[in-house]
Amino acid sequence: MKKIIFTLVSVFILSILVSCASAPVESQDNSSLESIVVSETEALSWNKKSHGFVEKESSNLKIKSKGKLGTFNIYIRDRDDRLFPVFSTQEEFTTTSFYLQVGKKVFKLSGGTGITTATRETVDGIQIVYIVPKIAQVLVDFKILSSNEKRDGDIVKVSAYVKNLKGRNDTFALKLLLDTAIGEKRPTHFYDSENIPIKTETLYRSVANYPWVLTGNETSSFQILYSGADTTEPELVAVGAYETLNTMNWEPTIVSNRSFDTVSSYNNSALEISWKPVDLEKDAADVFTLYFAVASFPDSINGESFIENYVAPVEEKEPEAPKTEIISADDVPFEESVADESSDVTEAVIPVFTGNSTQSADSSTEYVQRILDRIAELETGDKELNQDELLLLNEELDEILMRLRDN
Repeated sequence: MKKIIFTLVSVFILSILVSCASAPVESQDNSSLESIVVSETEALSWNKKSHGFVEKESSNLKIKSKGKLGTFNIYIRDRDDRLFPVFSTQEEFTTTSFYLQVGKKVFKLSGGTGITTATRETVDGIQIVYIVPKIAQVLVDFKILSSNEKRDGDIVKVSAYVKNLKGRNDTFALKLLLDTAIGEKRPTHFYDSENIPIKTETLYRSVANYPWVLTGNETSSFQILYSGADTTEPELVAVGAYETLNTMNWEPTIVSNRSFDTVSSYNNSALEISWKPVDLEKDAADVFTLYFAVASFPDSINGESFIENYVAPVEEKEPEAPKTEIISADDVPFEESVADESSDVTEAVIPVFTGNSTQSADSSTEYVQRILDRIAELETGDKELNQDELLLLNEELDEILMRLRDN
């Protein structure tokens, strides 16, 4: 019997340990940028726990990531529960990726290139980390949100945290290449925020009037929002053939009105978002943010309204402790209150004693007598309840007597 009980207890403890180890973590908090650091050992443990593959979904979408490659894709779920990939699924999603520029050197953030990559599940999404040894760490947080109470998870907030690991100041820049596939079977691959079709290569250096781009198929829509709310406004947005954008040159060569066809591919388009460089001190970090929105027919896409109605989350602050004002006996003179005509009782206002009185009133006979009277009054009551005040009064009296002796 004892053996059975011991076994049951052991299983219970092990189940708790396993659940704690695999429980999703909270999404990254923007308020602690400098604390964002994931060691290479910790990153490898992410992949071990997740077997290098993580999924997170809602009623409207699914996010997939492959930790050993640092790749990801987003799927839109239609009314028939079919999933449509937004980005190309070729080469294990590697055609969609982040790029990091440090000084003049450019890194494609993916596994197998000397960069450690890993993925894990969070409470409301997934995270992917890229560690460029002794240079930088990029932590990308995908958080699933809802545009309103009637929609379950139709928004994805993407926050990329870049941390300087160089040990000295340097300039860091980030860009994101999206190899979109969902709209490539339609005559028009993209629409801008003015509902103008984008059928050829286009470059936007100012996005204030073009805060988003839309793509999709017959049943599903995908919106990329990079301006407004808490987004990080990009330096440029480019739409072009995938081969044109897939380059280690930081800025692609865009030719207006050139089609999405190249010698090696046909009708293969992509979109690139490039953010302004930032100067980071040793161990400092910065964040780059954009949003994705999804919808399936007959629902309308709500990304623009979500951004327009965005309300920044309020940081919960601990309430300040009430300030205690120390009042000297000199500041609160003893006064007898005037009796209320309707009452037969006259109340006395008792001064607050602190043991810090310094003025001549301390040594007045009247003042000393009032202290003595108050002590006598308190001693006739419950001494335990009045102990603190009795101690203060006696200290006050001792101080006055000592001052009188010195004089």
